[in-house]
Amino acid sequence: EFLVFKYYKIEFSAVVRLGEHTKSTAPDCNVFPDGQNICADDIQDIPVTQSDIVVHEEFNYQSVKHDIGLIRLSEPAKVHQNNIQPVCLPFNIPEVPNIFLVIGFGMTETSEGKNSDVLMKVRVDLKDKSECAFEKKSRVFEIDDSQICAGGKVFNGFLSFK
Repeated sequence: EFLVFKYYKIEFSAVVRLGEHTKSTAPDCNVFPDGQNICADDIQDIPVTQSDIVVHEEFNYQSVKHDIGLIRLSEPAKVHQNNIQPVCLPFNIPEVPNIFLVIGFGMTETSEGKNSDVLMKVRVDLKDKSECAFEKKSRVFEIDDSQICAGGKVFNGFLSFK
């Protein structure tokens, strides 16, 4: 996706959605056995434009190295809500941890090629880098020393965290 932004200069606009749990319901609510209905705070949709996306200066589309970036929000997020909390990224890690937490609306082996409607999370183990080389669209991707290998296996072209 960043290749398109970087080389073709197309018009681009999107939103960053904060506080979402279930995409098909608004708001996200739980009904308890006693009949009590508790709903989450409203989601926040914060607009972003192409200029708000900062791609790593050494990102390489062909090798998928340095595939990380930042999105600058056009307005401050309301992090005081119960359904929105800041995430702190590590700065200097003395050693790579053995377990990671993956969170998102991604696909699973049973989702029939569709993204999940509900926010999912799974703990995944650190793996040997040799286990992470995979092929997609006739290209082989290998992990180097600047990357980590964690998670599952490639299933029908997608990474599975089973």
